[in-house]
Amino acid sequence: MITARRTVEKRRYHWARQLLAESDLPIQKIARGLGYKHQSSFSRAFVRMSDVSPRDYRHTHAIQRS
Repeated sequence: MITARRTVEKRRYHWARQLLAESDLPIQKIARGLGYKHQSSFSRAFVRMSDVSPRDYRHTHAIQRS
């Protein structure tokens, strides 16, 4: 069963991936912008969804910026 909490988590994950790949925002600012009080909570949730840390995801998926 899909819960409201799971739906919110999936949307946050979608936005997090986009921001990590397409922006230079610090991970802490991304976490706060997505409603996480602490970066560690954001990182745990991100790893739960992707099996990689936000930092590693950014390193692998960052779009080349000029």
